[in-house]
Amino acid sequence: MTVSHMPFEMSAIAGSVDQLLESDVAPGAEFEEGYQVWKSEKGGIYSITVMQAVGLLSEMLEQNSQ
Repeated sequence: MTVSHMPFEMSAIAGSVDQLLESDVAPGAEFEEGYQVWKSEKGGIYSITVMQAVGLLSEMLEQNSQ
């Protein structure tokens, strides 16, 4: 599964991760499209932990598949 764009508040990221694996990595091919949709819809950002946000995404996908 690929999530094209999932913006987080800096403090949510800082509270969710314990080490940096890589830096200066180019975004995936799907990023630009997801970013443009988010920008045009004046989307928000996640202030919950990454684990909580992934859990919500999983729940939404499960509901949509039923």
